[in-house]
Amino acid sequence: MKRVSDKLGARYFNSKYDSVYVKRPEGKGLTLKARMNQTGNTFHAKGTVNGIYSKADLSTSHKTTFSLAATYRGMGAAITINPAKWSGVYKDYEFNLNYYGSRLSLDLSYQRSESLSGDIQGDREKRLESGESTLKVLNLVGYYTFNNSRFSYPAAFTQSYIQRRSAGS
Repeated sequence: MKRVSDKLGARYFNSKYDSVYVKRPEGKGLTLKARMNQTGNTFHAKGTVNGIYSKADLSTSHKTTFSLAATYRGMGAAITINPAKWSGVYKDYEFNLNYYGSRLSLDLSYQRSESLSGDIQGDREKRLESGESTLKVLNLVGYYTFNNSRFSYPAAFTQSYIQRRSAGS
């Protein structure tokens, strides 16, 4: 275990940051984070197609999750639970993948929701009930840091670095 810890420590503290602005947290400790998150989608759309004005107010079920994450010298794992999913109340699906590096950071998320419901008004009014339609959303967000030796994007999201001093915006 000591050899693994020493190798992780050598990798962890091998940083190309300007230590006046960014540094790693001190010590060999384990970092634990607990988090609660609530998400959902709401849409309001209006417009004219083929001379017919229409308006839609749609939303998906809201999701509440609880997660626990553990990180040791830059290597981490997390588990997230959704009590409504276990009880069968929440049937939608969501997948998230995050990578926060010193220069490049990526967030990828995919959601499939069959709980989309709401009102659609146009030449006739319609109520869209849950299960009648499927909403699929794919998001990819990339972030490139030009001033990566003085600014740490991971400091805000993973606490694997400490932003000691502002590097501007």
